[in-house]
Amino acid sequence: MSQAIPLVNSAQLAERQSEEVRLIGKVLKVSGDILLLEASDHGTVEVKLQVDDSPATQYVEVVGRVSRTGDSVTQHALLSMGDDIDLTLVEHLVHLTPKYPALFSE
Repeated sequence: MSQAIPLVNSAQLAERQSEEVRLIGKVLKVSGDILLLEASDHGTVEVKLQVDDSPATQYVEVVGRVSRTGDSVTQHALLSMGDDIDLTLVEHLVHLTPKYPALFSE
């Protein structure tokens, strides 16, 4: 089985430098090609968006690569997650996925 792309929060980005990750959060601000996202642990993450790809809903999932410095994510995919998500539940999922990898692998 291949490993799924890990679901992370803002605090885990530094551990995932140059790796592909998934990040679910609340859109705080979009300015040009920069999206500020409130992650499930309530930390703020800077996401570098692809051209003409802006969020359509208040909550999104970003799939992208963490920078070499671990302080931002370059987006490869942006998935709309609606306008009502409980980030506390997402945070629980962030911590459960590494404990049960068989449930979250391909």
